[in-house]
Amino acid sequence: MTIVKLALLLGGLFGPCAALQTTKGWRAEKALPFSMCAHSLLLFAFGMFLPFSWCVSGLLALDALAWLYAVKRSGSVSGLLHVFKDPVWWLTVLIVPALYYACCNRRLMSYDEYSHWGLMIKNIVAFDALPRRGAGAAFVLYNYPPMGALFPAMVCRIFGYRDGMAYFGYELLLLTLAAGLVPPEAMTARKSAAYGGSLLCLTTLFPFSVLRLFSEPMIALLFALCLRPVFRREADGMERLADLCAAMALALTKNDGIFFVALALAVRLAAGAKKERRNCLKDGTAAALAYAAYALYRAANGIASNYQPETGSRLADWLSGHLAKPFSDVPGLFVSVFFSRKFPQAGVYSCYALGVSAAVLFAALTLICAWIVLLSVDRKKTARLFGALYAGQALYLLMLMATYMFFFAEDEAQWLAEFDRYVSLPALLIALTACMALTWNESRMRTRSGAAMLAMTAALIPLDHPELMCETFITREAVVKTLWENSGTDAVVAFLRENMELSTMRRLYLMGDCRYIFLYEQLMPQAMAEAQRADSMEAMQKRLDEGRYDYAFVGNLEPDGFLAQGGLQANTLYAVVYDEAGRATLERACLLYTSPSPRDSTSSR
Repeated sequence: MTIVKLALLLGGLFGPCAALQTTKGWRAEKALPFSMCAHSLLLFAFGMFLPFSWCVSGLLALDALAWLYAVKRSGSVSGLLHVFKDPVWWLTVLIVPALYYACCNRRLMSYDEYSHWGLMIKNIVAFDALPRRGAGAAFVLYNYPPMGALFPAMVCRIFGYRDGMAYFGYELLLLTLAAGLVPPEAMTARKSAAYGGSLLCLTTLFPFSVLRLFSEPMIALLFALCLRPVFRREADGMERLADLCAAMALALTKNDGIFFVALALAVRLAAGAKKERRNCLKDGTAAALAYAAYALYRAANGIASNYQPETGSRLADWLSGHLAKPFSDVPGLFVSVFFSRKFPQAGVYSCYALGVSAAVLFAALTLICAWIVLLSVDRKKTARLFGALYAGQALYLLMLMATYMFFFAEDEAQWLAEFDRYVSLPALLIALTACMALTWNESRMRTRSGAAMLAMTAALIPLDHPELMCETFITREAVVKTLWENSGTDAVVAFLRENMELSTMRRLYLMGDCRYIFLYEQLMPQAMAEAQRADSMEAMQKRLDEGRYDYAFVGNLEPDGFLAQGGLQANTLYAVVYDEAGRATLERACLLYTSPSPRDSTSSR
């Protein structure tokens, strides 16, 4: 049965490829990224209005129609045989089952299955709908656009949600997007084996090099695809449609996806031709409309912003010179960390460090880019390309510094939480652009294959997060143990399931330190857990009044924190009771690790 499902998935992905091959002569490496972006965008567009299962079924039906159209255009089924001569087609067919086995048997794994994106995928599958307040309330706080989760959710819908399946879907997404890095004429049968090995290496290492979350590898690959017009000589209408799809997909990968669209379009304009101005305007407009569509969907479905309300006051404090010390220290800490190898993390996922300092990583990339400029026939154009790219990445780093100062929580700002992941993204963008410049541009090294350039990019990965790679590839069981057994959530989940009435869907408000993400994952779909930051009892009271919750669970508390000072008890489940005026009161239901005790009332004040 698994073989049938794999064939169904690959058949759907290659349906548009077959149609494009017979009508436009597109090879697989040219058509696969377009097919993947189109699948994800259609799932998003239809998913705003229809159940997700309907969207998946309808999309597979469209793929079947694409195959029928390809047969009609070629005259017969045998006329489609030339489609299967494409080495990239065979590489994908051979790699995908191996990838499926590796993911499902934990030979490859990602933290994402225990984090935001894995939870989003589970919510989409469980509620048969895109995230919204009624379906996937955990993401009222994490209002990320769902593009990175849509195709993996489709895979989980076909195969069933189980260990490794979300990661398999995401790896397949990366695999198909990476195919577009190399121009079709560079792919020959002789080079296919080297290309396939490098491609597999690149796609399997990418997620680990940028730590846990799904979005950064997808941003990097879509950004590179948005730069293809810089190197392409001519483009027909279908290629322009592919450019539009890449830009829209990039805008919907994360909240800052629209920034990377603007950056890619600015690099295209700086590198080149006047004819690109109109195309950039069209791509930018399409991306802005896609992002606006998600903003409207979010507003209509009650998905609040994840930006903290004190952001404006922090900005005012900074302008007046009175910004709190943890935030005012960010610029100096940011610069020192950039030039050092090790740095403290927020303490959530242990402490990781770059293999080398970020400054050394960027210096190595700069030397590679300078070498590519010297090899290029049009040195001025290539130099403008990299100059604009580096200027954009400098702007990104400044924005990152400002984000720590104004948007992050205090504990995250003073430790520069996940600095390594965020600073890896510009490095990956530069590395992929270097691949594109050397494989697509006319240069004295044009005989070098795309495989060599992908291997060069993959060679940069060991410089980045060797500790995380070691844990992922060598001590996989230790990672799972750290995430699950040592997190203490199994006992909490058993306690909550035993003491909450779950005959109907319940809404749970989480407070204190109680491993929010793990509880989201394990309680869904019987209970919708939410955690929204509050910095005072008044703010917490407001959230309880507005949320209409059934229960509230308080995790570990700081003795001098406002929750403890307000009379709440650690590791305790409370029932939320509303009076006629709609004001919430907390009534203690049960204390963790003890037998149920008589209910006593504690006002949340």
